[in-house]
Amino acid sequence: MKTIEQRIKEQEQRIQRRAERVRDIVDHTENKLVQPGYYDVTETDGGGMRDYVVFTIKVENEINLKDLALKLIEEKEYMSPWNDLRIRPAQAPKVFTV
Repeated sequence: MKTIEQRIKEQEQRIQRRAERVRDIVDHTENKLVQPGYYDVTETDGGGMRDYVVFTIKVENEINLKDLALKLIEEKEYMSPWNDLRIRPAQAPKVFTV
């Protein structure tokens, strides 16, 4: 059984790794302004062949993409597995008239 000190040390290391990951994501995210609108947050498949949509967000006020990356970490606990935030204008749903 682990001692309290061992458990505390493990938690400190976990928090440190998370802090480093947050820094990596913000540092590797493009420094550009995002205009208001709907955007798809995307991730690349393992081979880098295509992007897929993780979720869609609504940007209400102009924001820097780095700030948006940090906001998604803080509010949605979303951290891209590729260590940067990638978005694209939201794709309109295909509507079929019958």
